[in-house]
Amino acid sequence: MRHALLLAPVAVLLLALSVMPAASAHADEGDSANYYIEGYVSDTGWKPMGGVTVTVYTWIGPFTSGVTNADGFFSVGVGVNTGLEIDFSVRGYTVIACPNATFRQDSERLALSLSGVAYNNATHTYTVTGTIGDRRSAIMTATEGTIEGSVMFSGGPVKNAAVSLIPTDVGEIYTGHTDNDGKYRIRCPTGIYALTAGGQGFNTSERAVVTVTGTEPGDNTPALQQAPITLEKTELRKYLGMDAAHALMLAGVMVGVLLAAVAWHLSKRSGGTFYFELFDDSEEGGEGDSGS
Repeated sequence: MRHALLLAPVAVLLLALSVMPAASAHADEGDSANYYIEGYVSDTGWKPMGGVTVTVYTWIGPFTSGVTNADGFFSVGVGVNTGLEIDFSVRGYTVIACPNATFRQDSERLALSLSGVAYNNATHTYTVTGTIGDRRSAIMTATEGTIEGSVMFSGGPVKNAAVSLIPTDVGEIYTGHTDNDGKYRIRCPTGIYALTAGGQGFNTSERAVVTVTGTEPGDNTPALQQAPITLEKTELRKYLGMDAAHALMLAGVMVGVLLAAVAWHLSKRSGGTFYFELFDDSEEGGEGDSGS
């Protein structure tokens, strides 16, 4: 009997552990959407914004995303309805207002509160914004940011290095060049970019994903992000155990030896010293002698 009482809690614990991974896997697959967060997104002119990625983060770890349609409408499924954060992302824009959400200091996410939000029990849907026509949608404004940094190598700054910001979606590539101190500064629309740099005599750096953020709401000062880059000197390719410079030097010596051998061989066949004549005026000279 005593052994049975001891095994019962163990069995319950093992059962709980066996269920937890399954629930986590479903959450990752988006199959455990118990609730739906819905709303609308517009620009400052109250025009619907399609193509905005709306991401909802939960306290249990997994997060889910949705994309607004042409009407600016989004719907994101989540597993819980507490401890939520929401983020709106599209290149060149920054969210400046969202009903039932508050800006968090030093974070791009907004804390989402569902208290007082209209809830449809039949569909488990929380409507966190009003419609665009009612001017109660989430609002995004066109913004720019500035990214700056320095391009260095083991010997110091890299002058005149080309720095590129390549958008992760389709769009314009923004470029800049470093000054004599290896510093660069590029202003571009806010969004996610791949940052890379290269220069003469240096390998192109690997692409680093950077997020260019805009100004804080109510602040006209351009946001500034630091992004240093380190380059490596280009290594000469190896040929026969030698680098390219020594290989070219050896090739030049071999060509010289070959030409010397050809010249010696031709001189032996002609029975005298072989030389190249740039001009041959023997015929002109002969005609002059016969004429005299």
